[in-house]
Amino acid sequence: MSGSMQEKVTINGTEYTFQKVLPREWLRMRDRCKNKHGMPIEERLYDEVLKHIVVSPKKTLDDFTDVQEMEEVVTAAIRFQRGVSDEE
Repeated sequence: MSGSMQEKVTINGTEYTFQKVLPREWLRMRDRCKNKHGMPIEERLYDEVLKHIVVSPKKTLDDFTDVQEMEEVVTAAIRFQRGVSDEE
């Protein structure tokens, strides 16, 4: 796997550490987060990302009080997992 396996990102004053999962596990995570019609279920995806990619601080969906911050953290973690830089 190319690129760094970990990254630290500060969002709203909190430093988060992201850690990549291997490609097969990423695909399995995404598959677990789809309904019977193949459509993504966001709640499941967010849970999976927080559980497997956001390694510090450990948070669940219920730990966030700000929806925008929660979305920023999960989006940043997914971008990191996919190897997408902020410049793209």
